[in-house]
This record gives sequence, C-alpha cells and structure tokens, in this order.
Amino acid sequence: MGFDGVQIHAAHGHLVSQFLTPHTNRRTDEYGGSLDNRMRLPREVFRAICTRVGDDFPVLLKLNGTDMLPRPRGGPAFTPCRSGTGSSSNSGSSAA
Repeated sequence: MGFDGVQIHAAHGHLVSQFLTPHTNRRTDEYGGSLDNRMRLPREVFRAICTRVGDDFPVLLKLNGTDMLPRPRGGPAFTPCRSGTGSSSNSGSSAA
C-alpha cells in the first residue's frame, strides 16, 4: 500500500497560491515583487518534495488559470477565457 504521486495545491487561495499572486503577496523580500521572486516558494517546495520522493515518483503542481481577484492598480487588464459552443441544448453545458 502507498501513494501513486503527490500534488502540491498551489491554487484556490491556499498558502502556496498566496505567494504567486501580487494581490496577496505584498512582500518586499526575495519572495515578493517579480514573478520570478513570487515563484520562489513553489519552486522550493517542488524541489524539496522531488528530492525526498526521488525521480521516479510523480509530483504535480495544481495552479489556477486565474484567481478572479480584482486587478492591482496599474496592473494588466484581464479578460477571462470563455468555453463552450454557446448553446446548452447542443453541448450539454452552457457557455460562461
């Protein structure tokens, strides 16, 4: 008995995801600011787990496509992606 892999949950406002978005990460040290700095903690967590479990064990990183949070003042505009065919009767789902 055991596990088939491990997933790092870096989405939905959990701790690791809070480092990724400038909306919640207001740090001024090496873990905040640029995208490269905000990626520092997820990279460190990923590398530490990989070191512990070995090269033959799957390590996944779950990320959001967007946090759907208000954009920071002066930040880039965001247009959410839409999917579906536009008709719920044809596709079994409705377009957002």
